[in-house]
Amino acid sequence: MISIDKMRFRKTLTRHIHETILHFDRWMRSRGSCRHFSKLPTKLMKQAILTEKTLIDFNKNYQDWIKANEYYKKESYLVS
Repeated sequence: MISIDKMRFRKTLTRHIHETILHFDRWMRSRGSCRHFSKLPTKLMKQAILTEKTLIDFNKNYQDWIKANEYYKKESYLVS
């Protein structure tokens, strides 16, 4: 695993979270040999759904906060 000290973060946090949400969605809808979500126990399915919803809510609230409080290039931090 790569150490965080050696990682370069070229994307904003909002972009990373957005991509993670898209990844969750794709994983939950997967078909064929990659359908792990449909094989999960109900408790873990509920946890995955809750995690996705929490990320969506956080990202929306964080972007709203940026819109209200950031003055320099706020568009750079927002997901279109």
